Amino acid sequence: VGSEMCIREAVSAASGARGTICPGCSGNMLPSRTYGTWTSYQKACSHGYTYGTDKMEQRTVTTVVKCTRCGLAYPPTTSTQTRFVSCHGYN
Repeated sequence: VGSEMCIREAVSAASGARGTICPGCSGNMLPSRTYGTWTSYQKACSHGYTYGTDKMEQRTVTTVVKCTRCGLAYPPTTSTQTRFVSCHGYN
């Protein structure tokens, strides 16, 4: 529990401009991101055009705070969806 609190405090400080010190090896705790593959699909145009479709693309970006020296990672990871819409509609 003690080391868990140290990690929590380190992660809380990680939101600032400076890196945080790893409680395990004194390395730097920095955010690490993993990018999923893009998936795409089409749907009816949602921009008011009579014909055509919108191309929807999305991927998952997972972020975890981990040590650059020993690899200690602080859960939980955060996952967000990145989405793009490109309109291919016409009248």
